[in-house]
Amino acid sequence: MNWSRLVMFSLLWFLAPWTAHAHSLNDVDLTNAEDQVADLVNETHRRVDADRGSPDTWGQLGMVLQAHGFNEAAVAHYEQAIKRDLHEYRWPYLAGDAIVVINPGAAAEFFADATKKNVSDLALFVAYGDVLTRLGRIDEAKSTYDRARQLKRDSPYLAIGLARLSLMQGDVNGAKQYLEKALDTAPRNAEAHTLLAQVYIRTGEPIAAEQSALLAKAHKFRAQPASEVIEDMAKLAINSDAYEARANRLLRQGDLDGATTAYRHVLTLGPRRARDLSNLAAALAELGNAVEAAPLFDEALKLAPDDALILTQAGHAESQRGALEVAQTLFDRAMHKNPESARTHLELARLSQQKGNPTEAIDYYEHALTLDPSLYNAYLELGQAHAKRGNLNKAQEAWQMLLTIEPDHSAAWRSRGFAYAYVGNYTLATPALINAYRIDPTHTQASLILALLLSTSHDASTQERELALSITTRAYRVQPRDPLRTTLLATAFAANGEFDKATEFGQRALDRAGAMPTLTEAIRGHLKRYQQRQSAALPDDGCESKIGHTPVLVCSLIEPR
Repeated sequence: MNWSRLVMFSLLWFLAPWTAHAHSLNDVDLTNAEDQVADLVNETHRRVDADRGSPDTWGQLGMVLQAHGFNEAAVAHYEQAIKRDLHEYRWPYLAGDAIVVINPGAAAEFFADATKKNVSDLALFVAYGDVLTRLGRIDEAKSTYDRARQLKRDSPYLAIGLARLSLMQGDVNGAKQYLEKALDTAPRNAEAHTLLAQVYIRTGEPIAAEQSALLAKAHKFRAQPASEVIEDMAKLAINSDAYEARANRLLRQGDLDGATTAYRHVLTLGPRRARDLSNLAAALAELGNAVEAAPLFDEALKLAPDDALILTQAGHAESQRGALEVAQTLFDRAMHKNPESARTHLELARLSQQKGNPTEAIDYYEHALTLDPSLYNAYLELGQAHAKRGNLNKAQEAWQMLLTIEPDHSAAWRSRGFAYAYVGNYTLATPALINAYRIDPTHTQASLILALLLSTSHDASTQERELALSITTRAYRVQPRDPLRTTLLATAFAANGEFDKATEFGQRALDRAGAMPTLTEAIRGHLKRYQQRQSAALPDDGCESKIGHTPVLVCSLIEPR
């Protein structure tokens, strides 16, 4: 053996600068990686070379790799960290998480190792129990979930895991109990609804099964317990896809400024991709910055003229600024390229509403919701389209469907309450508006209608009449010269037996009503009742009644002046 050549080769390999392999790391191909990702991987690897005995440097490199999708390579580095620290649970936990999809058996072994080193991480035990269930290791899964229940007995994720086990063992009733418990605390968990649909199929309840299947599609994302370990790893991602995901999350949360900043950052990380340009343009358009959005949409469509999503985003921006025919052309192009795009159908529905064509809008809304039930908020608009056509029964069906999916949807409760009040059905309007107020007490219009209904109802409790007085007092303080608010305050005083104050504020309202003859007539009628020590009453006819007396105060609130 030529020892001199071997020594020389070894020295050359050891001394060779890492930059010579800027886009190659063992079995990790960084050729197509964005520059900042390759730089981060290489820098982290240099730290490993500088301190190869440190488990933290090996683990950090594994986290960087996993955060950018190099999961198999990440596992190899986690294994090195595990060898160097037999007590740290993060490395086997992350190794299991990295490989759980492609090799659940190996993931189970990593999770088992992690649970021996940490007995307080709920997310770890749930992950371990889930993978054991997938592997059919029922007794071990049950034991793992039992250990987890000692950490948080009412966790919905544990209840789902135990429900899955119950189904595998044929215990349908037990599974149902676990799932109902899970949905009490996590009503948007798609997996729980999916499993509950299976339960109903086995128990011969097809209607309930269909509803649970719909809820699973509406809440299509699989919720998982929060894990600081997994989140810390994910935060290391600095590629454009990671920033785009963060921007999308901020957009869903309503943080348009934050989303716009994140989308801008995406464009600095690599070539200007059409979708990235369009995402930024769409966010800017939502902020009202059409001047900056327009050229970005133009650039995006030059790069991808047939992209249905970009065409739809551009059409939405045009419809927002009132260019309805331009929007129509863009949506038509999008439909031609992708006739099954739920998003495009939804935008066409909204455009039809803007054009005053609720019949056409209804067709588009229904098609959009069939294609993608997760767009369930569109049921609110579908109901409004039905209401515009005068079909309040269909409108109520749409709003009820939305409330089935999202029971605390304040706008749906408001819409139901307004519609019932509009036709004079105060018995059904009141509980709907009470629910709306419970969820969102800041909505002035709904609060004032509720206060009026409570003030004029013979069935209102003392607490409800006091609530009416509280609502109208706050509203009056904001606009003390408004005759309608002054009238409502007088009505609430009368409902609480304070007829002198009711008369005082009723007279103030009469003085301020001036050129509002219908309101003046209603106030005079109320004043007569106050002088007789009686509270106000509302006519039973609806706002479109051609006979009798319309409820002027209700109609004035539903249809603001």
